[in-house]
Amino acid sequence: MKRFRALPALFFLSFILLLILPAPGALADVQEEGFPDDFAAYAHRVAEVGKGSLTGTLTSRSREPLMDRTLLVRCHGDEPDWDGLGASLVLSGPEGLCTVYFSTARAARSAQELLSSMENIIYACMDGEVTAADAGTADSVSFRSWGAEGMSFQDLIAQAASRSGRKTIAIVDSGAVHHEAYSARLLSGGYDYIDLDQDVSNDGYGHGTNVAGIVYDCTQGTNVYIYPIRVLNDEGKGSFSNLVNGVREAVAAGADIINLSLQSKVMSAALDDAIRTAVSSGVTVVVAAGNSSTDTSIIEPAHLSDEGVIVVGSATRENGNAVRASYSNYGDSVDLYAFGSSISCAANDGGYKLNSGTSMAAPHISAACALLQLLNPSLTPVTTERRLLQQPVLAGNVRVPDFSMQRIRDALGFHITELTMFPGETLRFPEITDAPEFSWLISYTSGNADVLSVQGTSLTALAPGETVVIVSCMEFQVLSFHVTVTGGEAFVLYVPSHISILEEEALSGVPASAVVLQEGLVSLGANVLSECQNLRLVHLPSSLREISENTFSGALLLCPKNSKALTFAREMGLNYLTLDP
Repeated sequence: MKRFRALPALFFLSFILLLILPAPGALADVQEEGFPDDFAAYAHRVAEVGKGSLTGTLTSRSREPLMDRTLLVRCHGDEPDWDGLGASLVLSGPEGLCTVYFSTARAARSAQELLSSMENIIYACMDGEVTAADAGTADSVSFRSWGAEGMSFQDLIAQAASRSGRKTIAIVDSGAVHHEAYSARLLSGGYDYIDLDQDVSNDGYGHGTNVAGIVYDCTQGTNVYIYPIRVLNDEGKGSFSNLVNGVREAVAAGADIINLSLQSKVMSAALDDAIRTAVSSGVTVVVAAGNSSTDTSIIEPAHLSDEGVIVVGSATRENGNAVRASYSNYGDSVDLYAFGSSISCAANDGGYKLNSGTSMAAPHISAACALLQLLNPSLTPVTTERRLLQQPVLAGNVRVPDFSMQRIRDALGFHITELTMFPGETLRFPEITDAPEFSWLISYTSGNADVLSVQGTSLTALAPGETVVIVSCMEFQVLSFHVTVTGGEAFVLYVPSHISILEEEALSGVPASAVVLQEGLVSLGANVLSECQNLRLVHLPSSLREISENTFSGALLLCPKNSKALTFAREMGLNYLTLDP
């Protein structure tokens, strides 16, 4: 019976404790620290608190992780009454940024609901965990990204190698050790949000080092530099609070591209806002799609479909085709795929290793963005993305970038090394039908406008002399050829249409400058137009079915589209120009 008599006393004691103890999340006085004009000081303080420098002040009675009791807030105008919201500590930074800590997760969620209804709050979201977007490793191998080779980065690098500007890729990740592969291009100054210092070379997880190695491999011999920022710990995990500040630090440091090879299944308005702010500041952001084999609509930050935010899935090769890697996420927000399976990259032990994941695909695209911007410094994040999306081609069932100039050369419809023209003569180049997406990107430039003028796809000889014509696609020089404009008059030889066969050396040595072989001709013997010193143009008919060995004295062959003559010219490596039938 004595036990039951004690119950009223216990209830009384509980009532007294409720009067004495503050409500969940509430303190007598909220602590506030302001850094309105110093983003670095604010970001570093957030990292310090996140690591536990104020554990005594912010200890939760339920021992809940600090991340679960932290709100990321951005205000427009005056900050709200933090004391009334039950905050324990508020760190205020520039541009209305606030990181707000509570003593319980329930108090934080309650405050989030109230803040989200206020007009002067841009966002209020819980902190959360992000992880590296890698999908596993294999044994160490010699360094070489087959992804760079598979996407013909050698052509892109060759174009950008001579450019004098400099582009910086911020790798917001797990840091990057000083590695032989890229140490000469590694910039200092990035902050370590895990160890709270300026040494970002302590990459215990190795993921950022992998990414840096791929960036270097895809930009060898160019002025592309790497700026690492450490936000992931030795387990490849980090907080949104540090990641958001890492992205903003990259913008403040003057990065041109930010690589985010990380993922979370928790959405963060704060991270979305930081990324969009970066893009509006002129920084291209490349994001890994993630490795859950799921739709990116539920993946942060890969769900973003904003222009200037390039979301990259991972591709691999099967039976010679590029296909989506089984682990890679997919969805409407994925802009393109890059090779990311079994990629050789720098390792944090100073050697090299194979790694797979959209984390490995993304730095290929970050490198491509930097090279494109070296070629054309006026490119914005939006126009950089549009240029990249003009590059992908369908291979297997995945669109992967192809930076090969040969693909564009093959689509031009002509091959010219030397060309002779007469004053007043006009030559028009064919429209690109094999790859129409490039048609409006092709341009022709004359090295001497007094000798040869260029209007669109037409060349017109003006006066005797010599010049060079440069053919470009976007910022790439696809090819060039020499043009001689000579004096004198044209002598054109027309072969009668009733002739169906020309025997071997039938027209050898004729002094004509141009020869027109008319429709009805079906067979050409060997060396029909050998030793023709003045020959510069030969018009071949679509009726030709048999062509023996001929060089046509180096003349330009005018070949109807889809003709035997065109196939012959391409196979023999002769100068040719495609004509409509």
